[in-house]
Amino acid sequence: MAGSTHIIHKLVLDIEVSHRSTAQKVQDEAVRYFEQVLLKKLEQLLDDMDLPAHVLIDKIDLDLGSGKLEDVFEQLQASLAKVLEPVLNPAVLPVGDEPDNEISYSLLTEEQQAFNVFVYFLNTGRLPWYAVAATEWLQQENVWLSELSELLTKDPTYQSKLINLFKGSQLTVSRFFSQFGIAFIKKLAAALLGIDVHELQKRLDAAIAEIKALISSQSTDGRTGLSLAELTGNKEYIIEKLLLRISLRTGLDELPVDSTIPKKLATLILGESANTTSLSATNLIQVAEAFIQSTENKPLLQSNKPITTPDNTPETSSKKEEEIAGTYVNQAGLVILHPFLEYFFKDFGLLQDNDFVDLPARQLAVHLLHYLGTGNVNAFEYDLYFEKFLCRWPLDEPLEREAEIPQRMLDEGDNMLRTVIKYWKALKNTSPGGLREAFLIRNGKLIEAEQPARLIVERMDLDILLSSLPWGIGVVKLPWMNEPFYVEWQ
Repeated sequence: MAGSTHIIHKLVLDIEVSHRSTAQKVQDEAVRYFEQVLLKKLEQLLDDMDLPAHVLIDKIDLDLGSGKLEDVFEQLQASLAKVLEPVLNPAVLPVGDEPDNEISYSLLTEEQQAFNVFVYFLNTGRLPWYAVAATEWLQQENVWLSELSELLTKDPTYQSKLINLFKGSQLTVSRFFSQFGIAFIKKLAAALLGIDVHELQKRLDAAIAEIKALISSQSTDGRTGLSLAELTGNKEYIIEKLLLRISLRTGLDELPVDSTIPKKLATLILGESANTTSLSATNLIQVAEAFIQSTENKPLLQSNKPITTPDNTPETSSKKEEEIAGTYVNQAGLVILHPFLEYFFKDFGLLQDNDFVDLPARQLAVHLLHYLGTGNVNAFEYDLYFEKFLCRWPLDEPLEREAEIPQRMLDEGDNMLRTVIKYWKALKNTSPGGLREAFLIRNGKLIEAEQPARLIVERMDLDILLSSLPWGIGVVKLPWMNEPFYVEWQ
């Protein structure tokens, strides 16, 4: 269908030649012919097809026979049209009807596509290869929620899948709460409970009122008459998050409103607050997991790794394959800034002894890098993969989407880009925004399976200016990194 987006994740050309001496030449010709001729024909073929909804094709195997390279490739269009016939007309050959199908695919509605991407994101912090980051529901929480809610209402099996996912994995729940706002969380929880948001809020308010009363009547370390507001730094909404987190982790049983559960929570909250002046998100995660341990009588989770459930089986083979092939990243051009980053972070007290002073400092550095690269803040985690890599944030671990970045840090970030432009004289009067658009916002592929890791940056016409860059970018080693990584750009 014209105007649709077609994404090819991986192409493998398996060509046999009669002499080893001609292999490299044939390979180069095949790649060149595919890129210059066949891709355009393939795009036209797919544009002309009236494909239903989203078509996710896992694999297509085509045997194009033998002969001259040009003649063999000329068969591709006809062969592809033939093998795609079951997609256009399922009655021709039902999926799985023969064991040796040349094509394996699935048809997805917009809502099913949104659900699959949502689950993949919660599990990994990344987007699957077939997701287009510019899709509206990937940029706006409300649109994403609308797609999900419609599917959850129409098909209860998707409710069960999501409930089991949350129940089985501390990691996915942590990412859910760190990446989405409280309004989104409440609406999705209400949809899973089969109630409206107003009813959900009533249950939350009742439980919180009882917890407040219990906390004010108890004491810890000689302190009496404590208020919930004091313990949370006047952020009582985090207790709502605590209750919702417990509900998701226990399989969305009804929210706790009887006297025994608030009493147990009040005791856990007081115990957690004994050694801190104000409860943080980390403290509340510990409270939630301690509560789950006590109610389910099972060992407390010691890691943030997903648990295997029937609806949440880790795709270890595909993950290993992805690590070997590499992860596609945004803002790969941030490597240009590497000589300036140590001093930039030191100026704000984020570094000490060649490492970040603590996890909050490392997390703030991730968000600052994203601002340097894009001029934007509060990005979804899927857009921060390379920034996490540069700051040595554990790549599978979630981080808070909402970052409190002082304006002076943002201003200094823009000033740092002006300094880069000043030294890189070929850029002349380029603005910080121009530097971002021309070089920093650049697609790349990060191959971590190699030692050292390797970053391959997408090339563009302006890259001729890289020859005048006053510093090298072929090998990058930041002070807090254990080893350097290689960069392929020019």
